[in-house]
Amino acid sequence: MTDYERKSQKQRRVSVKVTRAVTALLRCRNIGEAAQATGFSESTLRRMRRTPEFITTFAQVQSEIFSQTCHEIRGLATDATGALKAILQDMQAPPAARTRAAGLILSLVLRIQRAETMELRLAMVEATLKKMDGGKRL
Repeated sequence: MTDYERKSQKQRRVSVKVTRAVTALLRCRNIGEAAQATGFSESTLRRMRRTPEFITTFAQVQSEIFSQTCHEIRGLATDATGALKAILQDMQAPPAARTRAAGLILSLVLRIQRAETMELRLAMVEATLKKMDGGKRL
């Protein structure tokens, strides 16, 4: 076996260990539980958390989880809107529920309007900068 093959094999083992540690730390409530789940000692996990590979892997996995969660939430938006609409239009619903639904709807509309305004303003600033920069790409 060549030196390159040995290094490559060692890197794969380290990567598997880091992935196990990252997964356990994201799923478990504390480092003690993560240590039990992985079979690593707590001190090993603490030491691993300081390595660049761990930091990078942890950030990537956390970002993927967040992205998946956001995607799932977007999928529920239509159902949530329908539920709020049903409560708002149900004259038999308690006034507090109808008021809460109306408040949520108004709050969301204002947030959407603010976001759209910011996007428009940003697009205008970018267009101005592009003109000033002679049409070069930002």
